[in-house]
Amino acid sequence: MTKIAVLGAGAWGTALAKSACESADNQVILWFYDQKVLEVTAKNHKNPFLAKIKLPKRLFFTASLKTALSGANIVLMATPAQATPGLLKKIKKYWRPEMIMVNCAKGIDIKSGRLISESVALLLPTALKNYTVLSGPSFAEELALGHETAVVIASKSLLTAKKVQVVLAVNGLRPYTAQDFLGTEVAGAYKNVIAIAAGILDGLGKGENLQAALLARGLREMRRFGLALGAKSETFNGLAGIGDLALTARSRQSRNYSFGRTVGGGGDRGARLGKGSPVVEGYYTVRSLRRRARQMKLQLTIVEAVYNILYLHHDAEKIIEKLMRRQLTPEKYL
Repeated sequence: MTKIAVLGAGAWGTALAKSACESADNQVILWFYDQKVLEVTAKNHKNPFLAKIKLPKRLFFTASLKTALSGANIVLMATPAQATPGLLKKIKKYWRPEMIMVNCAKGIDIKSGRLISESVALLLPTALKNYTVLSGPSFAEELALGHETAVVIASKSLLTAKKVQVVLAVNGLRPYTAQDFLGTEVAGAYKNVIAIAAGILDGLGKGENLQAALLARGLREMRRFGLALGAKSETFNGLAGIGDLALTARSRQSRNYSFGRTVGGGGDRGARLGKGSPVVEGYYTVRSLRRRARQMKLQLTIVEAVYNILYLHHDAEKIIEKLMRRQLTPEKYL
């Protein structure tokens, strides 16, 4: 029996917990930050963040980190990226070196500008040995409904990645393994910014031609940033890169794409960022990416454009016009 602790009971964490719970070989406990949400979920076996889904009776709920982590073999970190550093500090006293940590968040900490793995190295270094990243094209509701989903489990230790792969390969979820956890992490965070850009174009009423160009240029930009950090180029051709980008930047189910549509259409962006709203990771990630890119003297054109629209309130139409009128150059792939 494998005990799996899922930390974070939002839509994604709840979907992962339900999926893992489908195997009789797994004992799964879902940790809630909010006691009130836990009480509602325990009463109805439906989480308000995934309201259409009936949760299995054998799925355990708790608001205690000590209870969640006691005896756990695998820990899925499913809180938003902005909450992860704080959570790492809280779980440090309960952490055992043999535990496997699986980062399921797709973002960069806005305060420090660190990737999740960098926060782990600083705040909980004993977890790095068995650190893995789960990423890929995956909407929470589809996974919870049992729709076929493919993801990648990336870890420096292939043995560790395979352990997680075997445990999570249930209920239509097909995990692949990889060793470039850094590239997998970068891709998962970066694609949210491209998704916001795609949503802005849609909100402005731009055509499919420009949308397709954005995805191609966005993938190149994502790869350049990843390579500058030491990631492998091929990672961005896989599920975490082009796979997740194709899903998140083209679907209205995507929080980041929908947020971009609101911005492009002149809607109330504040309502989508308010308390109780689903977290739009790309809104925070773009600020961190811009800061790091400037430190690295790396030109990230799409990141700069999205940042200027979201934070400096520049006119999106004028930014697009300016980008289209830049000096003509050969196409570059890296």
